[in-house]
Amino acid sequence: MTGEFSGGLIQIITKDIPDENFVQLTIGSGYNNQATGKDFIGGHRQSANYFGFANDYQKKPTGMTLRAYNNLGILVDNGTATAAQKKEVASFLGTMPDNWALRKYTAQPIQNYQLTAGHSISFKDNSTLGIVAAFTYRNEQLADKHDIYASNQQDYKGTDYIFNTLWGVALMWAIIGVPIK
Repeated sequence: MTGEFSGGLIQIITKDIPDENFVQLTIGSGYNNQATGKDFIGGHRQSANYFGFANDYQKKPTGMTLRAYNNLGILVDNGTATAAQKKEVASFLGTMPDNWALRKYTAQPIQNYQLTAGHSISFKDNSTLGIVAAFTYRNEQLADKHDIYASNQQDYKGTDYIFNTLWGVALMWAIIGVPIK
């Protein structure tokens, strides 16, 4: 019988119109005991990946949509493709980058950053405009180990390596002191 433990803290801090202007930087880190500091398997990684973008190694093949390729692939597989269709498939496959080799990295700790700024503007009619903006970034490298066996259905033992980069931006504004009709 397996046992699991889950725990955590949820802290919700609501922001009101700031009483005074502020800038706040929050830096956080995390540890995944199945990944951090251990071997991490993945495709070629460049700095763009840490910003949530694909790099040059992850370009899509050109000349045909993947849907069209799949349709032609079915014809090739069942032996009904013409010579021209086979040539078209071969040409398309020739545009695929040679980037399928897996590489071994060392998984880094989870990292997250948040920059929040607030500004308050007072007007002559005693109303106040408050603006709060926040920008967040998080990168995590996780390993999810599986050992699944179900008779006649599946037999899988392995590790899923997950490389995530998440961005978030929020902008809030409010006016107080103005009568609303």
